[in-house]
Amino acid sequence: MHNRSHTATPPHLPPSPSVGDLKKRWNDNRTSVKRGKTAPVMVAFATILLLKALFMNNEEVVSPFVSQKDEDIECRQSKLALVDSSTYTYEPSSIEQYIIDHTKSLGYETTGTDLANTCDIIFDDTLPIHKDLQQYFADLKRYNKLLRKFQPLDDLRLKFNSEREKQQACEATKLHKRGLSGIFKRDQVSNSSSVGIFEPLFPTMRSHKICTDFESNLLAMDYLVHDFYSMCLQLQKDSRLIFIDMGASLDFHDDLHGEMPAIYIHSIYSKFGFKFDHIYAYEVNPKYPSKVFEAIPDELLSSWHWINVGVDARKCAKMNPFTMLVNSFTPEDFIVVKLDIDTPVVEAALVEQLRKDPELLQLVDQFYFEHHVHQLELSRPWAGTMEGSVGGSLDLMQDLRRKGIAAHYWP
Repeated sequence: MHNRSHTATPPHLPPSPSVGDLKKRWNDNRTSVKRGKTAPVMVAFATILLLKALFMNNEEVVSPFVSQKDEDIECRQSKLALVDSSTYTYEPSSIEQYIIDHTKSLGYETTGTDLANTCDIIFDDTLPIHKDLQQYFADLKRYNKLLRKFQPLDDLRLKFNSEREKQQACEATKLHKRGLSGIFKRDQVSNSSSVGIFEPLFPTMRSHKICTDFESNLLAMDYLVHDFYSMCLQLQKDSRLIFIDMGASLDFHDDLHGEMPAIYIHSIYSKFGFKFDHIYAYEVNPKYPSKVFEAIPDELLSSWHWINVGVDARKCAKMNPFTMLVNSFTPEDFIVVKLDIDTPVVEAALVEQLRKDPELLQLVDQFYFEHHVHQLELSRPWAGTMEGSVGGSLDLMQDLRRKGIAAHYWP
């Protein structure tokens, strides 16, 4: 529902051996093993090389879970008209901007496999943002208390019969009579001209409470701030509400963490009158359809589209969810995207497409991303999937925000 413009460049990957060469190498190794001449580890090594060639041939980033053709993909001509976005503004909070400006001195610009400690910033009372940070955490606690008490609303669009009625419907989404400005100090939260107020980007990449109680808060969602009033003002009566879930989890409840992130995000939008018309759930792990639909909550069943294949990160590929967005929806629709497939090379290509494709920049409103970088506190659950630095991730997320997308970290 916003307007932005940029051009995309394909991700660069190191050259791979040809598929034909590696298939031959694979068959030769299989024959040698049968004759007792090669250790089994050689088979594993050949398999890895073969997979690399199959999935990354011609320097294209491809999900290793879907069958692909080697030829280039021809994009359909888009019918989207790019709109001037020069009036859009983004104002980062003083906390967020201090962190962005001091990533090096804070130790977030790591190289190689070095890990960044992101909890120290919370407890270091010598930092100039320490007082503001503690005040923000106190305000965030108040925000979540009001959030829990808020009474659910019906679909907002049903009340958009006139501008006056729409304004009244949007007013009903406020947690405070002055909106979120009545809860948070202005310079402690980030603000955009289209989606309003949201949480400052923070290096823990989830709830700061993991620094005092890791296990209980690993999947906590109470660090997120949504300005549903500002989002409501952007809606139209005929807007379609779309949720794209790349890495869809069926683990809706958990004994330790209670409500899981996948169900929380649907619940919180629904509570404020944002009822998703379509939820496109991509998941690579094979599931029995009967088990899938047993696990889906009843209130989501009518809008749920289960797509049990991996995503293809090549631009315009059929199984690239962004292809469907560009071909099927408009800036008047409200589109939320979540990316968490735990495959860094595919995620990186998709995020790069999002940040540089002018059509996607004017389609996607809210973006949630679990970015596996070299961060100390999350190094155990992220083992084997970390690439890049905390500093680089913060720059990426702020760049998306400056281009008009409300980018949030996903737990």
